[in-house]
Amino acid sequence: MLEFIFLCLGIFIISVFWWSRAPVPFEVPKVIFFQWFVRVLTIVFALSFFLRRKSWKINRKLLVTILVFVVWVTISSLFGSDTSKSFAGNYYRLDGLTTFYELIGFSVLVSYFWNDKFRKIISLTFFASSTLLSIMALVEIATHKFGLGTAATFGNPVFLAGYLAVSIPFTFYLLKSTKRRIYLTGLVIQIPAIILTGAISSILTLIVFAFIYLLFFQKRIAKFLLIPLTVIFLLILFFWSKNYFYIKNSTTLSYESRERIFQNVIRGAVKKPVLGYGWANVDYAFNAGNWPIKFVNDVYVDKAHSEILEVLVTTGVPGLTIYLSVLYIFVKTLIVKYQKSKDKIWNFTLLSIVILYLFHSQTNVISICEEIIFWLVLGIAL
Repeated sequence: MLEFIFLCLGIFIISVFWWSRAPVPFEVPKVIFFQWFVRVLTIVFALSFFLRRKSWKINRKLLVTILVFVVWVTISSLFGSDTSKSFAGNYYRLDGLTTFYELIGFSVLVSYFWNDKFRKIISLTFFASSTLLSIMALVEIATHKFGLGTAATFGNPVFLAGYLAVSIPFTFYLLKSTKRRIYLTGLVIQIPAIILTGAISSILTLIVFAFIYLLFFQKRIAKFLLIPLTVIFLLILFFWSKNYFYIKNSTTLSYESRERIFQNVIRGAVKKPVLGYGWANVDYAFNAGNWPIKFVNDVYVDKAHSEILEVLVTTGVPGLTIYLSVLYIFVKTLIVKYQKSKDKIWNFTLLSIVILYLFHSQTNVISICEEIIFWLVLGIAL
């Protein structure tokens, strides 16, 4: 019990942690804190494992597939474009193999510490974090201080909105399982905060969650609202695309437009389809693309803005195949648990979080805090 409370405390602190004097004050301090938190958590695990001898059941098929992916990622990085950067990560993110290994370790540790009686504790952790961050963001928006370099403790509105959107099922779980108004108040605070950030991908993520909820719990209503929600989803996507690609960039080419990033990264991936460029080396793939022309002073792009595309670029086709296998086994495990479990709301919560994460992580760059949510749920599934 105490070990899991410590784990929840760490998750909460990471979400609100930042360091104003650091060269990169928001994302990098969060990553460093997470790395050391997992190392301390490993010590706690070792003491618990050898002193208490707790029984530990684990999904071997899922774990083995994850480990195969880890091995391939490591091999592709050792033969990649910049091995040292693959381990350390990019300057602005520290998203290298060191952090990736910590995320895997974190997931395994969650598997060991997890007990079904902790459902409310972990949900309360994200409810407290999301509500606090939403209030901070709303205050900044009201005082015209919100934007890049602020966004509560995230520094980037896209990072903050993504974290809030993907974690919102936890608040939904508390509301449905307890019927207490305080959790409804949390939703009333969190949803406007997500919308007012102006992050389109996160707003679309909210609509995806509405889709999922209707399909699982309100099938009759879904028949009537499915088409209107689909239309709203497509209209938002259309007007955003029109504004982004045709109005802002109608006469000049934007160096860092999403279209140019995807074009360059995909063209770069075609040149190294087997091993890829190595973990955290998307910049090499981008520079290899040269679409539509070669620029002497080009913008620096260190992320593919799509997790699946990033895996393809950094680990090649074999790496992507293994990664998709992990996702398939993972999602299938959650679906089976949903079908067999008596607590449909909880298993819906886990499944919806993964679906929201998979959707949002294909549309934009994400924060370490959002990644932690994914690996947390994977640990619960293990």
